Amino acid sequence: MTRSLLTALIFLLCVVIVRAEEPAAEVSVREPLIRLVRRAGVEEACGVRGVAACTAFVGQRLDCACERSGSGWQLRPRAQFIPVMVLTDATWASHENEHVEDIREAVTRHLVQLQQRQFDSLQECKAEGERESAGFTALMDRFKLESNAARHPRFARMMVAK
Repeated sequence: MTRSLLTALIFLLCVVIVRAEEPAAEVSVREPLIRLVRRAGVEEACGVRGVAACTAFVGQRLDCACERSGSGWQLRPRAQFIPVMVLTDATWASHENEHVEDIREAVTRHLVQLQQRQFDSLQECKAEGERESAGFTALMDRFKLESNAARHPRFARMMVAK
């Protein structure tokens, strides 16, 4: 093996080790609870006429701890939510799971962004964590609307965040 190739492999190994040590965003999503109902029951639960399924999210919560990071402080956020699917037919579950995955991905991206922020003091870190936690329900509502707009452009204006 040439010296330059060996150096490159060692560098790549170091990058992989450093990346592996970075804590991943912690998003806990329970298995969906499923309710099979008649169409009128779905429309009532979803708040929209003409739909055969929807997913609500309960137990939405964002907790933020602060940890020392270098010369400052960093948020360590943890989020959780429980999907509750309301379906006229079990075949809609796979589609609703796509929405759940959209939300999981959006929350994960948001938590990664939070983790990357640095704060000069523990007080600043805690204050930002409290602001983020207080605004989490509104953020989840935005993510739900974005998922619906992407997957149902025709219904996007009628959708109500649940």
